[in-house]
Amino acid sequence: MSSSRIRLLLFDIDGTLITKDKIKTKLMNGVQLIKAMESKFQTKLQNHPNDISKLQFAGGTDQSIAFDVLKHVNFIDEKSYKNPSAELVKKVDEACRDSGFGLKSTIEHGDYVYKRLPMVNELLERLAVKDKNCRIALLTGNYAVNAKLKLQGADISTNYFQFDKTAKSCKKLELDNQCDPAAFSSSNTRFIGSFGSDSRVRRELPPIACNRFKEILGHDNFDAIIIGDTPKDIDCAHFNGLKAVGVATGPFSTEELLAAGADRVLESFEDLDKTVDCLLAEF
Repeated sequence: MSSSRIRLLLFDIDGTLITKDKIKTKLMNGVQLIKAMESKFQTKLQNHPNDISKLQFAGGTDQSIAFDVLKHVNFIDEKSYKNPSAELVKKVDEACRDSGFGLKSTIEHGDYVYKRLPMVNELLERLAVKDKNCRIALLTGNYAVNAKLKLQGADISTNYFQFDKTAKSCKKLELDNQCDPAAFSSSNTRFIGSFGSDSRVRRELPPIACNRFKEILGHDNFDAIIIGDTPKDIDCAHFNGLKAVGVATGPFSTEELLAAGADRVLESFEDLDKTVDCLLAEF
């Protein structure tokens, strides 16, 4: 890697940094979002005749998952799915935000179903100190509040994804009022990246993350690399002219990620030296 050019590593969360704990199988994927949607739209989604468990959530944003579910159970038609009204978008957004309360309660009651993948904390710590020209951030379909809760619930330090921004006035990230857009976490630090709360469309997330990082740096002398476990992570990288590293720790195999066009693929992060070399080497 060039001694002057910074490498920004944008990590997905679900399936990349965390995985479902097979011991805790009583909750389905996305259950808090589904419950929030049931409440917001006053309709039954779980155990619906059109089984939503057959939907592929991997790689989706919270909003895209919500719209996919509503269309799957025929709550909305194709027209509303493709061109939703402002009222529908507002209700979906509110449901996505409300899901954070359920997620927080689940964590507090010890029913959180995700755990940290092997060597994740070691990898993040190594990257934070390995090279002065390397920075790590997030690119996830989760709403920012939920992203923070998920990481904390899996004992992953959010400090790795925070940047000092003392020169700007920052809001405090509070679950109570769902203050979300740039995921501020204190008056002096910023939880940076891009999130499902920024856009329903995953392809729109990389430019948002890069623009926020550019604002922090004060220049654009950096290369962004996206690390994720699904073809959608790869697609959003390549759509924006970025490189993508697939990691086969989610529902897709090494072969499937390569077939989807990943520039590099890791089986996992367990070989720490190999992982760091892969992420920091020239493409």
